[in-house]
Amino acid sequence: MNHIKRMHIKGLKKFKDIDIEFNEKINILVGENESGKSTILEAINIVLN
Repeated sequence: MNHIKRMHIKGLKKFKDIDIEFNEKINILVGENESGKSTILEAINIVLN
């Protein structure tokens, strides 16, 4: 099965420039309200669609 190893987000909502590395098995997004968790999921959705 394919998986996302890493992602670079630049200029999407509150992220000016960020690199994210993903674990092959499980990833959990944890943070305060408005910290960007949904934005990361939105970026993944943009890439996959």
